[in-house]
Amino acid sequence: MIKQLRRLLPAFMAAIVLMGGLAVQTARAEDPTTWDLLDNSFTANGGNYGNSGTNATISKETDYLSIVNTNNSASYTYAIFNAANNGSNFILPSNNWTVEIKAKASRYSGNSIGVRTSANKTYHIFLDASAGSVMQYSKTESKSIDVTQWHTYRFTVGATNNKFSLYVDGDFAFEGDDRTDGSGTLIKVGHESSSSTISAQCDIDIEYVKAATGVFIPEPSGGGGGGGG
Repeated sequence: MIKQLRRLLPAFMAAIVLMGGLAVQTARAEDPTTWDLLDNSFTANGGNYGNSGTNATISKETDYLSIVNTNNSASYTYAIFNAANNGSNFILPSNNWTVEIKAKASRYSGNSIGVRTSANKTYHIFLDASAGSVMQYSKTESKSIDVTQWHTYRFTVGATNNKFSLYVDGDFAFEGDDRTDGSGTLIKVGHESSSSTISAQCDIDIEYVKAATGVFIPEPSGGGGGGGG
C-alpha cells in the first residue's frame, strides 16, 4: 500500500502544480489578442483623437502624439479618445475593463491621464516630472518613477468600480479612488485647470492608447520600472 502511494504521489503533486498554474492564470490573465474597445497607435503618424480646449499645442510626431501647455493659468486642454473619434463601439462599461497607455512626461507636474466610464466615474493619474512620481488625482497614492522615460500605465477596474488598480511596466503601483468628472465615456490626456495643488502646465507624449473589456493583469517586469522605446 505504501509503495502504491509513493507511485501515485508524483502524479498527485503534478496535479497540484497544474491547479496552481491554472489559479495563477485566472488571477493574472494574459493580454487580449485583440483590444476590443480601442487600439489607437501613433506609430508613423497614425491614430485618431479629438481636441478639448484651445490652450495647448497638440501635434502628431513621427511615432507619438505630443501635448504641450506652458501657461499655468490656462484652462484645460486634452487629447480626447472617445466614440466620436474612435468608433461607436468605444464605450467603457462601468466595471471589468482594462486601459493601457504608453506615455512619458518631459517636464511639469500637471501631466494628466483620465479614464471616464459609462457610469460617469473618472479614474485619474498625474505624471509629475517635477517630483519624479506618478500619483492619483487626490495625491493620496503615488509611486516614485522617472516619468520622463517611456512607461506603460495600465488601469484595471474589476467588479467594484469605485477603485482602480494602476500597473506601471507590468508592476503594481497603487490602488486609487474614482472621482466625479463630467459624463460620457472617454480617455483624456493633457492637463487640468490650474489650482492650488495641480499645475495646468504639461508636456506629455503618448505612443498608444488601448482598451478592452475584462480585467487583464500584466506580468511583472521584474525590475520595478524602467524605460521603453
